[in-house]
Amino acid sequence: MGGTLLVFEPHALPQVREFSQPPSLEEVQAVIGGDLQVVPGFRTIRYGNMVMDCVALCDANGKRKGLAMNHLATIAWKEALRRAVEAGLWRSEVTPTDPLVGSVAVLFGGPEFMDAL
Repeated sequence: MGGTLLVFEPHALPQVREFSQPPSLEEVQAVIGGDLQVVPGFRTIRYGNMVMDCVALCDANGKRKGLAMNHLATIAWKEALRRAVEAGLWRSEVTPTDPLVGSVAVLFGGPEFMDAL
């Protein structure tokens, strides 16, 4: 039931953390630094040469806190939205244009790992 946590920090390359079971809510909150919010439409991530189903989380109050823009996480989010539009899972006219800010956590793994999230 292994899984991976990619931590996107502003102005840095993503950090990779491997898990044998899903991290606790407290562990993810510690990474994000605030109240968690699911990033809408961020349901897939390219990792290596594969596209994986994922769950992406950010600080629900990041913009109000004035957190720095997270360029790499925003790019990964836009790519996920593009894949969803192409698959007919997301309507292109509702694609968000705001950038992600602060730390962003992306969790993915095998079916058991994802079901346990």
